[in-house]
Amino acid sequence: QEFSEQIIQGMPSSLIVVDGADRVKAMNEHFAREAEVDSAAAWGQPITQVIEPALLEQASFADLLATARRTGETVERQALHHWSPSHPDRFLDIRLRPLGAGEGSDVLIVINNVTESSRRLYQLELIHRVSRLIQSALDEDYVLHAALTCVTAGPALGFNRAFVFLADEEEQVLRGRVAVGPRDEQEAHQIYSNLAEHSNDLRELVRMYDGPKAPEPGSLHDLVQQAVLPLLPVSLCPLVKVFF
Repeated sequence: QEFSEQIIQGMPSSLIVVDGADRVKAMNEHFAREAEVDSAAAWGQPITQVIEPALLEQASFADLLATARRTGETVERQALHHWSPSHPDRFLDIRLRPLGAGEGSDVLIVINNVTESSRRLYQLELIHRVSRLIQSALDEDYVLHAALTCVTAGPALGFNRAFVFLADEEEQVLRGRVAVGPRDEQEAHQIYSNLAEHSNDLRELVRMYDGPKAPEPGSLHDLVQQAVLPLLPVSLCPLVKVFF
């Protein structure tokens, strides 16, 4: 038994066992570290106190627990996109296995962080989607909107803001054209709270574009459109120095 306990504690997966009332019966060190909880203090606490609310909602944990107990079979969510203002986006594999029969059975929950492998796959899909969107469009504003939406939607590239400057060769300046992203922390949190509606459908996000509009005063788009950067001398502008 001691040997088995050492194996469980040393596993690179997050493990937690809940009883029929969804209270914590056991967890390994990896789970405690990832969830930033004290394993001893968490004993007997409702699962809602040890798993962050965003993950509970995004994974529909209540439904998963009910299904596992009702069917007596393992249920899982693969490559779940988990986002929260408190940490970088993650992709998680979640598996729930009932440890007995009936509605009041204990359930073993195993959570694996598969962010890196899922991110690489997402990046490949993203490049393909951006290429197809750009090739199928003739309107410059639509192309710019599609490109910026693709690079900021989802965790693959790690950007939450993006903007485009176009070169004015006649006047030798860069002019801000369009921008996507929050202007401050409050707006960023609002975007995160609304992300669930559209996070898995990039095409829907792009289709929502209905033509160029006057930017909202004070928005990131507004600030970028007001920006004019001289191309020469190069030393005056770090942005110009990097790309020209």
